Amino acid sequence: GETALETERRGIERRIQRVRKDLEELERTRRLKRKQRNRSGAPIVALVGYTNAGKSTLLKQLTAADVLIEDRLFSTLDPTTRRLSLPIGRDGLLTDTVGFVRKLPHQLVEAFKSTLEEVGEASLLLHVADAGGGPEHQIGAVEAVLAEIGVVGTPSVLVLNKADLVDEHELERLRGRYPDAVVCSAAQGTGLDALRTRISDELAKLEVEIELDIPFERGDLVARVHDEGDVLHESYTADGTHLVARIARNTLEELD
Repeated sequence: GETALETERRGIERRIQRVRKDLEELERTRRLKRKQRNRSGAPIVALVGYTNAGKSTLLKQLTAADVLIEDRLFSTLDPTTRRLSLPIGRDGLLTDTVGFVRKLPHQLVEAFKSTLEEVGEASLLLHVADAGGGPEHQIGAVEAVLAEIGVVGTPSVLVLNKADLVDEHELERLRGRYPDAVVCSAAQGTGLDALRTRISDELAKLEVEIELDIPFERGDLVARVHDEGDVLHESYTADGTHLVARIARNTLEELD
């Protein structure tokens, strides 16, 4: 008869097949959602960070979203995306991603590749670290994984979360070491207004102010500028529509 070891191995193989099938279905669903988000024209801000750094709590506080929050590795497999209201400029989309760990095994990188693709498509990264959990170690681990999945050069804001659990002396040390970081506590709701303003400022740097003269027959371009940018002034000439607008650099490159 079949040994216990063989039976267990067959059971594991069946579970692996089910997980792969579930991941494939998630990837198909998320591809559709990604296309819908891209058509919206809103800039995408991706939360990245070491596992249990508080990313899901931060997403919930910034967007009033009802999301899964668990102190467990890879509790966020299918990224949650919600609209992010900003004090300046256009609103964005804030998306949560899988928590990173140091030396992420290649098998896991492959399994969660579709999840991690959200990071590569973001306009801005919010790199969340636990201020009281050895942030230097976390930051280095996340940067290593980002490099491994090919995310290099994307603008990033370091967010030192859970400040309520750290004494003032340690906070001062961290502020000195990371002067550009935003210090906050997602659980307590402190520092979030400053974070929203910083996100607005960083996204504004990715936009340019332009003047366009668009022929009347290209109403599709006028509609796209309205959808994907901030129209500051609109007037009409004998030949078409004159627009003054702020728009993302990558969107400007796509206008034809």
